[in-house]
Amino acid sequence: MNNEQGMVLPSVMGILLIVTGLLTGTALSFRSQVQQLVLTQESYKIRSMIELAEKTLLETIENDEVNEMVVIFTEGRVKIERVEETVYQLTGKLPDGRHHSEQVDLAAVLQQENEGEKTVESETFHEMQEENEGGLMGGTKEKHEENKSRENNQHNPQE
Repeated sequence: MNNEQGMVLPSVMGILLIVTGLLTGTALSFRSQVQQLVLTQESYKIRSMIELAEKTLLETIENDEVNEMVVIFTEGRVKIERVEETVYQLTGKLPDGRHHSEQVDLAAVLQQENEGEKTVESETFHEMQEENEGGLMGGTKEKHEENKSRENNQHNPQE
């Protein structure tokens, strides 16, 4: 019986080793996920800054010619450089040094915006046209007269 007391120690040590391995694996996985989340957030920040800088560039180009420009944000900055006649290089940079670059062809961007405006205008025009065809208050003239007679009956009930 005295020899059996030492057999519990290896079992406990084995279980502790397995639990320690599982906890270490979980902690490393969690740490990796947090790093991935931070990288994703920074990527969104850079892309948002580049998108806003592109809009700023479009507004600025309407008034002046731009060869080089820097747009500063609270989270970083975007450097804009002219590559060709209508092509610009936008490089977004965060304070920690991470950066992302995109080339933008403003001729294509302006063409897409114009096509989008035409589509919205034509849809709005068709909606307005359908409403006007329906008559007053979005219905037929008969429905409008029927609604008006109901209102008169409510105000002047017959006894």
